[in-house]
Amino acid sequence: MKENPKIVYETTGNATSYRNSVAVATEDVILFGYTEEAVCLDPYPIFDNELTIYGSKWLTIDDLRAVVNLIETGKLRTKPLISEELHFKEYIKAIELIQKGEAIKVVLKP
Repeated sequence: MKENPKIVYETTGNATSYRNSVAVATEDVILFGYTEEAVCLDPYPIFDNELTIYGSKWLTIDDLRAVVNLIETGKLRTKPLISEELHFKEYIKAIELIQKGEAIKVVLKP
């Protein structure tokens, strides 16, 4: 049986990603992705799991080093976070996918 993660780092600022983060985390949600959009969250997983939600709009160099360390040591897998990989020329398509809710994180390659 697959276990849900204790800590979820939300890095997109996408409302769907905020909701998914709260739905799967079992201890903490750390919001790095910033949005000015109002986001409605289901309170059930927050109370059921006694979640702590941290907001972090401003990253420090130590924060970035910690994230890089998690990636380098394999503790944070970035591949499952990527919805699409497109060429930079497909920038408009990437924006459309995100706006339609068909993608959460799009990597644009030169």
